[in-house]
Parts: sequence; C-alpha cells; structure tokens
Amino acid sequence: MSIPDHDNIKKWAGWFRTLPTLWKFITVVIVLILFGGFFYFQYMKLPSLQRDINDLQKINTSLSEQNKELKTEIMLLRKENEGLRETVAPLIRQAAKEFPGEEINTSLNKIIERMETESPYKKPIATLTATVEVLIESNEQINAHFMDRGGFLAFAKGTEPLLMTSSHESWGRQTGQGQVFYSGIFSLNATDSAVGRPLFFLKDVEYIQIVFDKIAPKSKVISGRAICIVNNLIRFEFVIPPQETTNNMIFIRDLSQFHQLLKESGN
Repeated sequence: MSIPDHDNIKKWAGWFRTLPTLWKFITVVIVLILFGGFFYFQYMKLPSLQRDINDLQKINTSLSEQNKELKTEIMLLRKENEGLRETVAPLIRQAAKEFPGEEINTSLNKIIERMETESPYKKPIATLTATVEVLIESNEQINAHFMDRGGFLAFAKGTEPLLMTSSHESWGRQTGQGQVFYSGIFSLNATDSAVGRPLFFLKDVEYIQIVFDKIAPKSKVISGRAICIVNNLIRFEFVIPPQETTNNMIFIRDLSQFHQLLKESGN
C-alpha cells in the first residue's frame, strides 16, 4: 500500500470517528449493503445468469440442428416427388394416346386397371428408385447436402452390373453419438441395359454393391438399408449388414429372400 493510500484511509477513519453514533450505524449498514450486493451479483447472480445463457445457447444449437435435419428431409421428399412425377408422366402420355378425347382421370384409371391385371414382375422395367441409408462409425462433424458427391447402387453378377442406379448428390449428418448417417436416392438411367427387360431377369444377381462418394475408403458400417421401388409398383427392402468397407464399397450378399420372391412370382 502506498503512503497516499494510507493517508486516505487514515483520513476516512478520522472522519468516521467524528460521526454521531447513529450515523456511524447508518454508514456501516450502507457499506454492508453495498458489499453484500456486490458479492451477491458477483458470486451468485452472475453465475446463475451465465448458466441461463449457456442453457439458451444449447437450446439454440439443438434447434439449429433440428432445422438442418428438417431441411434434409424436405430435400429427400422433393427428390422422391420428382421420381414420382417421372413415373406418372409416361402413364399420362400413354393414357392420352390410347384413349384420346376422354378425361385424363378416366383414361388413367383404365391404364391402371389394365396394369393391375398383369403380373408386375413380368412387366418390363421402366423405372427403379433406390433409397439408401447407411450408418457409419465416424466422429466427423457434418450436416450437409452434398450437391456434387453422390453414389450408386448396383445389382451385379460376378464383375458385371446387371442394373445400376445412381445420383450426383447425397446427404450426411453427425448423430452426436460418434456416427454419421448417410442417405441418397439413386435412380435408374433410361439408357441402362436393364430398361425394358422383365424384373425376373434379376434372378441371376449375386450381390448388391453400394457406394457413397463421401464415405471414407475404409469405414465401419454399423447398419443400413436399401429400399428399391420398381415401376412405382413393387417394393423391395434389403438390410445392409455391419461390415468394413472395401475401397469405399458396401455389399449386400444375402439375397436369398429376394431370389425366392422372384422365383415364386415367375411361375
């Protein structure tokens, strides 16, 4: 403590001693209130306010993550809607061609009724959409729509693909549990060799191969599924088993149920 500070304290102490007893009491009470208020706000109120701020920040972060997830789901729904429009458009053209002059709803109903009387497994493949979801062990902090990083799903025999679906985009998000959820909607190209062939020809498929461009070459697959819809009529769901990816490739090798269903439908 410097000498001037000591003199100031001595000066205030002398002034305090000259005060009447009542004013001394009032002064002490005022000082205690001021110090009490200071300590209350410094060591009790401020930490409480800081905790409230931290809680609000956590809530804001959670809402932001939920908002991103909702945007991803909306994009997926839009993609599925586009696929449905691509399927319905040929039916509308066919209805207008075969039943000219009739209301479109009436002509569409006739087309649909005729299609329902035929075996969907024997119809030529016109469209196939594969919705693929894969859970990967990863701490990568992502939550994004990858506009230029898609992937593919292929039905293959040996080293040759019998049918291939693909897309130039995909989605990925961190679950918060050391896992990344990837998803994509892959479509059959109109020029694919499978177009026009009956679905039954896939009885020779030996495995399904899946690739996401964004997934690291060597990753641990926890779980997943692939939902394939053919001609907007037939739905197949395949389970992606746990595995280590090989050069970024994921495989589904157990196709026994798929083969059995094709065999039964082909009779």
